[in-house]
Amino acid sequence: MYYWLIGILILISCYFALRYYCLNRGIRSAKSQLREIAQELEQNRIIKCSTPNHQLELLLEEINDNLKTMQKQRIQFNRREQTIRKQIESISHDLRTPLTSMLGYMELMDDTTWTQEEKDYLQIIQRKAKALERLIAAFYDLSRLELNDYYFKMEKMDIHKSLNETMLNFYQDFEDRMIQVDLETGERPSYVFCDGGALERVFMNLIQNTLRYAKSYLKVVLKEEHQNVSIEFENDTDDLKEEDVERLFEPFYIKDESRTSQSTGLGLTITKHIVEQMNGTISAEIRHNPQNSVQLQDNLQSSNSQNQGNSLVVNLEFKISK
Repeated sequence: MYYWLIGILILISCYFALRYYCLNRGIRSAKSQLREIAQELEQNRIIKCSTPNHQLELLLEEINDNLKTMQKQRIQFNRREQTIRKQIESISHDLRTPLTSMLGYMELMDDTTWTQEEKDYLQIIQRKAKALERLIAAFYDLSRLELNDYYFKMEKMDIHKSLNETMLNFYQDFEDRMIQVDLETGERPSYVFCDGGALERVFMNLIQNTLRYAKSYLKVVLKEEHQNVSIEFENDTDDLKEEDVERLFEPFYIKDESRTSQSTGLGLTITKHIVEQMNGTISAEIRHNPQNSVQLQDNLQSSNSQNQGNSLVVNLEFKISK
Protein backbone atom coordinates (compact mmCIF):
# COMPACT_ATOMS: atom_id res chain seq x y z
CA MET A 1 0.00 0.00 0.00
CA TYR A 2 2.93 2.31 0.71
CA TYR A 3 4.17 1.86 -2.86
CA TRP A 4 0.68 2.51 -4.21
CA LEU A 5 0.60 5.82 -2.33
CA ILE A 6 4.01 6.81 -3.70
CA GLY A 7 2.89 5.89 -7.23
CA ILE A 8 -0.27 7.98 -6.92
CA LEU A 9 1.75 10.96 -5.64
CA ILE A 10 4.17 10.59 -8.55
CA LEU A 11 1.28 10.50 -11.03
CA ILE A 12 -0.28 13.60 -9.46
CA SER A 13 3.09 15.38 -9.55
CA CYS A 14 3.58 14.44 -13.20
CA TYR A 15 0.08 15.67 -14.00
CA PHE A 16 0.65 19.10 -12.43
CA ALA A 17 4.17 19.30 -13.87
CA LEU A 18 2.73 18.62 -17.34
CA ARG A 19 0.00 21.22 -16.83
CA TYR A 20 2.59 23.74 -15.66
CA TYR A 21 4.79 22.98 -18.67
CA CYS A 22 1.87 23.32 -21.11
CA LEU A 23 0.67 26.52 -19.44
CA ASN A 24 4.18 27.98 -19.51
CA ARG A 25 4.57 27.06 -23.18
CA GLY A 26 1.18 28.60 -23.97
CA ILE A 27 2.12 31.84 -22.20
CA ARG A 28 5.44 32.01 -24.09
CA SER A 29 3.62 31.43 -27.38
CA ALA A 30 1.05 34.13 -26.56
CA LYS A 31 3.84 36.54 -25.63
CA SER A 32 5.62 35.91 -28.94
CA GLN A 33 2.41 36.36 -30.93
CA LEU A 34 1.56 39.57 -29.06
CA ARG A 35 5.01 41.00 -29.85
CA GLU A 36 4.55 40.27 -33.57
CA ILE A 37 1.02 41.67 -33.61
CA ALA A 38 2.15 44.87 -31.85
CA GLN A 39 4.67 45.48 -34.65
CA GLU A 40 1.99 45.11 -37.34
CA LEU A 41 -1.19 46.23 -35.62
CA GLU A 42 -2.97 46.94 -38.91
CA GLN A 43 -2.86 43.26 -39.98
CA ASN A 44 -5.98 42.41 -37.94
CA ARG A 45 -4.40 39.34 -36.32
CA ILE A 46 -5.38 37.70 -33.02
CA ILE A 47 -3.54 35.60 -30.45
CA LYS A 48 -4.23 31.88 -30.72
CA CYS A 49 -4.09 29.57 -27.72
CA SER A 50 -1.57 26.79 -28.38
CA THR A 51 -2.39 24.88 -25.18
CA PRO A 52 -5.79 23.66 -23.97
CA ASN A 53 -6.36 25.67 -20.80
CA HIS A 54 -9.67 27.25 -19.94
CA GLN A 55 -8.30 30.14 -17.87
CA LEU A 56 -5.63 30.94 -20.45
CA GLU A 57 -8.24 30.86 -23.20
CA LEU A 58 -10.39 33.34 -21.24
CA LEU A 59 -7.38 35.63 -20.76
CA LEU A 60 -6.46 35.52 -24.46
CA GLU A 61 -10.07 36.14 -25.43
CA GLU A 62 -10.04 39.34 -23.35
CA ILE A 63 -6.69 40.39 -24.85
CA ASN A 64 -7.99 39.72 -28.39
CA ASP A 65 -11.07 41.87 -27.75
CA ASN A 66 -8.80 44.74 -26.73
CA LEU A 67 -6.55 44.11 -29.72
CA LYS A 68 -9.50 44.34 -32.09
CA THR A 69 -10.50 47.66 -30.54
CA MET A 70 -6.94 48.97 -30.87
CA GLN A 71 -6.71 47.74 -34.46
CA LYS A 72 -9.92 49.54 -35.40
CA GLN A 73 -8.70 52.72 -33.74
CA ARG A 74 -5.34 52.50 -35.51
CA ILE A 75 -7.01 51.97 -38.89
CA GLN A 76 -9.35 54.92 -38.28
CA PHE A 77 -6.44 57.10 -37.15
CA ASN A 78 -4.38 56.21 -40.23
CA ARG A 79 -7.31 56.95 -42.52
CA ARG A 80 -7.90 60.34 -40.87
CA GLU A 81 -4.20 61.11 -41.08
CA GLN A 82 -4.10 60.20 -44.76
CA THR A 83 -7.18 62.34 -45.40
CA ILE A 84 -5.68 65.34 -43.56
CA ARG A 85 -2.40 65.02 -45.48
CA LYS A 86 -4.23 64.84 -48.79
CA GLN A 87 -6.24 67.91 -47.83
CA ILE A 88 -3.03 69.78 -46.92
CA GLU A 89 -1.54 68.77 -50.26
CA SER A 90 -4.65 69.90 -52.11
CA ILE A 91 -4.93 73.21 -50.23
CA SER A 92 -1.21 73.94 -50.67
CA HIS A 93 -1.49 73.29 -54.39
CA ASP A 94 -4.58 75.51 -54.71
CA LEU A 95 -2.91 78.40 -52.86
CA ARG A 96 0.27 78.38 -54.92
CA THR A 97 -1.31 79.64 -58.16
CA PRO A 98 -3.00 82.83 -56.85
CA LEU A 99 0.00 83.61 -54.66
CA THR A 100 2.34 83.32 -57.63
CA SER A 101 0.05 85.66 -59.57
CA MET A 102 0.10 88.18 -56.70
CA LEU A 103 3.89 88.17 -56.64
CA GLY A 104 3.96 88.62 -60.41
CA TYR A 105 1.61 91.61 -60.28
CA MET A 106 3.69 93.21 -57.51
CA GLU A 107 6.80 92.87 -59.67
CA LEU A 108 4.99 94.66 -62.51
CA MET A 109 3.79 97.56 -60.37
CA ASP A 110 5.20 100.94 -61.44
CA ASP A 111 6.65 102.48 -58.30
CA THR A 112 8.55 105.34 -59.96
CA THR A 113 6.07 107.90 -58.66
CA TRP A 114 5.83 106.40 -55.18
CA THR A 115 7.22 107.91 -52.02
CA GLN A 116 9.99 106.06 -50.18
CA GLU A 117 7.53 105.05 -47.47
CA GLU A 118 5.20 103.50 -50.04
CA LYS A 119 8.13 101.61 -51.59
CA ASP A 120 9.11 100.31 -48.17
CA TYR A 121 5.57 99.05 -47.60
CA LEU A 122 5.63 97.25 -50.96
CA GLN A 123 8.92 95.57 -50.06
CA ILE A 124 7.44 94.38 -46.77
CA ILE A 125 4.43 92.92 -48.61
CA GLN A 126 6.72 91.19 -51.10
CA ARG A 127 8.87 89.68 -48.34
CA LYS A 128 5.82 88.39 -46.48
CA ALA A 129 4.29 87.00 -49.66
CA LYS A 130 7.52 85.20 -50.59
CA ALA A 131 7.78 83.79 -47.06
CA LEU A 132 4.21 82.51 -47.42
CA GLU A 133 5.10 81.05 -50.81
CA ARG A 134 8.04 79.15 -49.28
CA LEU A 135 5.85 77.87 -46.45
CA ILE A 136 3.14 76.66 -48.84
CA ALA A 137 5.75 74.96 -51.05
CA ALA A 138 7.25 73.26 -47.97
CA PHE A 139 3.79 72.12 -46.82
CA TYR A 140 3.10 70.70 -50.27
CA ASP A 141 6.39 68.81 -50.47
CA LEU A 142 6.11 67.48 -46.91
CA SER A 143 2.58 66.19 -47.47
CA ARG A 144 3.69 64.42 -50.67
CA LEU A 145 6.67 62.87 -48.88
CA GLU A 146 4.53 61.66 -45.98
CA LEU A 147 2.04 60.14 -48.44
CA ASN A 148 4.90 58.48 -50.36
CA ASP A 149 3.66 60.44 -53.37
CA TYR A 150 7.00 62.15 -54.07
CA TYR A 151 8.63 60.81 -57.23
CA PHE A 152 12.33 59.98 -57.03
CA LYS A 153 14.35 59.37 -60.18
CA MET A 154 16.87 56.97 -58.68
CA GLU A 155 20.14 56.64 -60.57
CA LYS A 156 23.89 56.36 -60.04
CA MET A 157 25.13 59.83 -58.96
CA ASP A 158 28.52 61.30 -58.14
CA ILE A 159 27.91 62.64 -54.64
CA HIS A 160 31.39 64.24 -54.63
CA LYS A 161 30.51 66.38 -57.65
CA SER A 162 27.05 67.27 -56.33
CA LEU A 163 28.46 68.40 -52.98
CA ASN A 164 31.20 70.56 -54.50
CA GLU A 165 28.80 72.22 -56.94
CA THR A 166 26.25 72.96 -54.20
CA MET A 167 28.93 74.40 -51.92
CA LEU A 168 30.17 76.61 -54.76
CA ASN A 169 26.66 77.99 -55.24
CA PHE A 170 26.76 79.30 -51.67
CA TYR A 171 30.21 80.89 -51.95
CA GLN A 172 28.90 84.47 -51.85
CA ASP A 173 26.61 83.67 -48.91
CA PHE A 174 29.59 82.43 -46.90
CA GLU A 175 31.52 85.56 -47.82
CA ASP A 176 28.65 87.83 -46.79
CA ARG A 177 28.34 86.07 -43.43
CA MET A 178 32.14 86.02 -43.01
CA ILE A 179 32.08 82.26 -42.44
CA GLN A 180 35.38 80.48 -42.98
CA VAL A 181 34.89 77.30 -45.03
CA ASP A 182 37.25 74.31 -44.89
CA LEU A 183 36.35 71.88 -47.69
CA GLU A 184 38.00 68.45 -47.63
CA THR A 185 36.33 66.34 -50.32
CA GLY A 186 39.34 64.83 -52.11
CA GLU A 187 39.66 64.39 -55.85
CA ARG A 188 38.00 61.02 -56.51
CA PRO A 189 34.32 60.66 -57.48
CA SER A 190 32.05 58.83 -55.02
CA TYR A 191 28.93 57.20 -56.42
CA VAL A 192 25.64 56.53 -54.63
CA PHE A 193 22.23 55.44 -55.93
CA CYS A 194 19.84 58.34 -55.41
CA ASP A 195 17.87 61.17 -57.01
CA GLY A 196 20.27 63.94 -58.05
CA GLY A 197 17.82 66.80 -57.48
CA ALA A 198 16.74 65.45 -54.10
CA LEU A 199 20.36 64.96 -53.03
CA GLU A 200 21.15 68.56 -53.95
CA ARG A 201 18.15 69.69 -51.91
CA VAL A 202 19.46 67.78 -48.88
CA PHE A 203 22.79 69.60 -49.17
CA MET A 204 21.08 72.96 -49.68
CA ASN A 205 18.86 72.53 -46.61
CA LEU A 206 21.82 71.62 -44.41
CA ILE A 207 23.98 74.45 -45.76
CA GLN A 208 21.15 76.95 -45.30
CA ASN A 209 20.72 75.73 -41.74
CA THR A 210 24.45 76.27 -41.22
CA LEU A 211 24.27 79.78 -42.69
CA ARG A 212 21.40 80.58 -40.36
CA TYR A 213 23.09 79.50 -37.13
CA ALA A 214 26.87 79.30 -37.68
CA LYS A 215 29.04 81.91 -36.02
CA SER A 216 32.25 81.88 -38.06
CA TYR A 217 33.25 78.41 -39.22
CA LEU A 218 32.15 75.54 -41.47
CA LYS A 219 34.12 72.38 -42.19
CA VAL A 220 32.98 69.80 -44.75
CA VAL A 221 34.73 66.41 -45.06
CA LEU A 222 33.92 63.66 -47.56
CA LYS A 223 35.45 60.17 -47.38
CA GLU A 224 34.70 56.53 -48.18
CA GLU A 225 34.85 53.64 -45.73
CA HIS A 226 33.31 50.14 -45.48
CA GLN A 227 31.25 50.47 -48.69
CA ASN A 228 29.81 53.77 -47.47
CA VAL A 229 30.32 57.47 -48.19
CA SER A 230 30.75 59.90 -45.32
CA ILE A 231 30.05 63.62 -45.59
CA GLU A 232 30.63 65.60 -42.44
CA PHE A 233 29.46 69.17 -41.82
CA GLU A 234 30.86 71.06 -38.83
CA ASN A 235 29.92 74.56 -37.75
CA ASP A 236 30.25 76.52 -34.54
CA THR A 237 27.07 77.77 -32.86
CA ASP A 238 26.17 79.62 -29.69
CA ASP A 239 23.87 77.49 -27.55
CA LEU A 240 23.08 73.93 -28.59
CA LYS A 241 21.49 71.60 -26.04
CA GLU A 242 20.43 67.95 -25.98
CA GLU A 243 16.75 68.90 -26.14
CA ASP A 244 17.40 70.91 -29.30
CA VAL A 245 18.88 67.86 -31.03
CA GLU A 246 15.95 65.67 -29.98
CA ARG A 247 13.58 68.09 -31.75
CA LEU A 248 15.81 68.98 -34.68
CA PHE A 249 13.79 67.06 -37.30
CA GLU A 250 10.37 67.98 -35.89
CA PRO A 251 8.11 70.09 -38.15
CA PHE A 252 8.19 73.84 -37.35
CA TYR A 253 10.95 73.50 -34.75
CA ILE A 254 13.18 76.59 -34.81
CA LYS A 255 15.92 77.07 -32.22
CA ASP A 256 15.72 80.88 -32.23
CA GLU A 257 12.08 81.97 -32.25
CA SER A 258 13.12 85.48 -33.26
CA ARG A 259 14.17 84.06 -36.65
CA THR A 260 10.83 82.53 -37.54
CA SER A 261 10.31 84.99 -40.40
CA GLN A 262 13.44 83.62 -42.07
CA SER A 263 12.57 79.92 -41.87
CA THR A 264 9.55 77.66 -42.33
CA GLY A 265 10.86 75.20 -39.74
CA LEU A 266 10.25 72.37 -42.23
CA GLY A 267 13.61 72.20 -44.01
CA LEU A 268 15.24 69.51 -41.85
CA THR A 269 11.95 67.59 -41.57
CA ILE A 270 11.78 67.42 -45.37
CA THR A 271 15.48 66.53 -45.48
CA LYS A 272 14.90 63.55 -43.17
CA HIS A 273 12.00 62.27 -45.31
CA ILE A 274 14.03 62.63 -48.52
CA VAL A 275 17.05 60.81 -47.09
CA GLU A 276 15.00 57.93 -45.71
CA GLN A 277 12.99 57.51 -48.90
CA MET A 278 16.26 57.27 -50.84
CA ASN A 279 17.22 54.35 -48.55
CA GLY A 280 19.53 56.43 -46.39
CA THR A 281 19.46 57.33 -42.72
CA ILE A 282 19.94 60.60 -40.90
CA SER A 283 20.29 61.27 -37.16
CA ALA A 284 21.63 63.92 -34.84
CA GLU A 285 23.45 64.12 -31.53
CA ILE A 286 25.47 66.53 -29.41
CA ARG A 287 29.20 65.87 -29.44
CA HIS A 288 31.01 67.36 -26.48
CA ASN A 289 34.00 68.73 -28.31
CA PRO A 290 35.65 72.14 -27.89
CA GLN A 291 33.56 73.82 -30.64
CA ASN A 292 30.01 73.43 -31.90
CA SER A 293 29.67 71.59 -35.20
CA VAL A 294 27.12 70.16 -37.58
CA GLN A 295 27.95 66.85 -39.23
CA LEU A 296 26.27 65.06 -42.11
CA GLN A 297 27.26 61.45 -42.84
CA ASP A 298 26.42 59.03 -45.69
CA ASN A 299 26.50 55.51 -44.11
CA LEU A 300 29.68 56.02 -42.07
CA GLN A 301 30.62 56.98 -38.56
CA SER A 302 31.56 60.65 -38.38
CA SER A 303 35.25 61.48 -38.07
CA ASN A 304 36.68 63.18 -35.00
CA SER A 305 36.22 66.92 -34.95
CA GLN A 306 39.23 69.12 -34.42
CA ASN A 307 37.10 72.03 -33.22
CA GLN A 308 36.70 73.25 -29.66
CA GLY A 309 33.29 73.18 -27.87
CA ASN A 310 30.02 71.22 -28.24
CA SER A 311 29.06 69.99 -31.70
CA LEU A 312 25.73 69.22 -33.28
CA VAL A 313 26.43 65.99 -35.17
CA VAL A 314 24.08 65.03 -38.01
CA ASN A 315 24.79 61.64 -39.58
CA LEU A 316 23.48 60.91 -43.08
CA GLU A 317 24.12 57.42 -44.43
CA PHE A 318 24.11 55.97 -47.95
CA LYS A 319 25.58 52.87 -49.55
CA ILE A 320 28.25 53.26 -52.25
CA SER A 321 26.95 52.36 -55.70
CA LYS A 322 29.38 50.28 -57.78
